[in-house]
Amino acid sequence: MAIQPLDVFYLTVSEADISTAGSVYIVAPSDGKLLEAYSVIDGAIATAPAVVTVKINGTAVTGGTITITHTHPAPNLL
Repeated sequence: MAIQPLDVFYLTVSEADISTAGSVYIVAPSDGKLLEAYSVIDGAIATAPAVVTVKINGTAVTGGTITITHTHPAPNLL
């Protein structure tokens, strides 16, 4: 089992409905660098893409926008 460095934190947040405008906040346990942000949904988005904007102290992170599409192409079936 790999040992995680003491200066690395994985923070998570849950949003009930990403189709509705809103905000959620995460408090980091210490100063540091934001290296990556990911999105996972559990359900369909019916009408329009949802956009998640990552911010630090109210300032948008460069390259920190995630667009979650509401449609996807049909699967390739053989």
